[in-house]
Amino acid sequence: MNFNQIPNGIKVPGFYAEIDSSRAAGSAVMPWKVLVIGQQTKSAAVECSLVTSDDDADVKYGYGSQLALMIRALRKNAPSVETYALPLNDASSSVAAVNTVNVAGTASESGTIVLVIDGVRVKVGVVNGETAASIASKIAAEIGTAAAADSATQLPVYASASAGTVTVTAKNKGTCGNEIVVGVGQTVADIIPAGLTVTVAAGTRGATDPNLTKIKKNGSADVSVVSVIAGRWFNVIACGLNDDDNIKILKEELDERWTALRQEIGVLFYGKSFDTVAAAQTYYNDKNSQVIVPVCLYKAPCTAWERAARIAGIAAYSAKQDPAMPIGNLEVKGEVAPDESDDLTFEEKQILLDAGCSDIDADKNSRTVYVRRLVTTYKRNSAGAADMSYMQPEVVFCLSYFRWAWNNRMASKYPRTKSAKDDAQFGIGQVVLRPSTVKGEAIDFYKEMCDAGICQGYEYFVENVECEIDPNDPYRINVLLPPEFMKQMFVMATLIQFS
Repeated sequence: MNFNQIPNGIKVPGFYAEIDSSRAAGSAVMPWKVLVIGQQTKSAAVECSLVTSDDDADVKYGYGSQLALMIRALRKNAPSVETYALPLNDASSSVAAVNTVNVAGTASESGTIVLVIDGVRVKVGVVNGETAASIASKIAAEIGTAAAADSATQLPVYASASAGTVTVTAKNKGTCGNEIVVGVGQTVADIIPAGLTVTVAAGTRGATDPNLTKIKKNGSADVSVVSVIAGRWFNVIACGLNDDDNIKILKEELDERWTALRQEIGVLFYGKSFDTVAAAQTYYNDKNSQVIVPVCLYKAPCTAWERAARIAGIAAYSAKQDPAMPIGNLEVKGEVAPDESDDLTFEEKQILLDAGCSDIDADKNSRTVYVRRLVTTYKRNSAGAADMSYMQPEVVFCLSYFRWAWNNRMASKYPRTKSAKDDAQFGIGQVVLRPSTVKGEAIDFYKEMCDAGICQGYEYFVENVECEIDPNDPYRINVLLPPEFMKQMFVMATLIQFS
């Protein structure tokens, strides 16, 4: 019998007992961490920091900043998931998006003007006889006139008024501001008081986003985001940037983390908006990856980057509870539905799902927004042939959990062990791994995975699992595990034959 703490030949009298937890090792709870990458309006250090509340994000990164709003959106849909933030500074040469709200005339009745900014209803009271200039000042005050980080409102914009014109400026510079929808009214009850006209006009387009290969960390020289997140495993990443160059950087890092030497599988969520279904189809058809899920809700009034955070939160929360459970028919809390006339048809949804675009829609009656089915953009294997193996993010989450749980089990039970052939003879209590021992561990482990509803096909696994000592390296044991993961039910087809 071997002891780790009690040395052989001890002569000092006493009763000694060491504790060994190796036989208690099982499928422990996999660590779950989410990273949110977005632009700040303050000057927090560019590093991964734990965020414990919405207020914490507001104070650190700026009220109404892209990053603070993304964290709020994610936490609303995943309140108990460990969340980290990586703040980015606006690019030095970037330009802020600007819209104008133009008020004309004099009110001939009292009433309320309703603006909708990023899906949030902003109400401004009007009294009979009030001028356009007075109303414009009220609108600016209601939106918030303090610029950027100094504005304690949750809107992603600030405003100023001159005569009857309200200038609405994005708090963060760059293309993220182009996602902010500013409109007048939202329902049939939102009636402009008589004597007035209120119109919204697009002004300056936001331009130039941060470069993820050139971000400043604690005032030092430019570094890549890859070096900032090095050594940190994040199961889900939500990114506020959506240009191809920056997404490619994160995709390549996640591809590297997928490999056997890194084993840190993560999935990237980011938002996209499109003017037409054809444009969305073209974009998604061009993408092919099991680690990226760009999300789109056609012509919705909220920003795409907040939507990405919401969906990332839903996916993280669901997969943390059960990686095999379908991420479908779940409410997207905080999301505002598009106009009913912009709802996609069955045919349009099918086209986009085939292209790798997830199905997110609004209930016809309540207009509550739901995730119906998430898909990755993976459609083709390395040979270019059609391949559905990684279409569902649930498969990716199951793979990640399965690999982590197996490695964790073996590392816990056999941190230090000898290796021997199956026909080797040795005394009781020796810590020795033989291929047959590993095979037995694998079968027991797979039974646990089946009992937990992660895997299926126990008999097939038992028949096909293989373990051997490497023929070229006697210090290595090779293991083949052939798992079959649970599938998710998204479609039920019923034929009703009557007579």
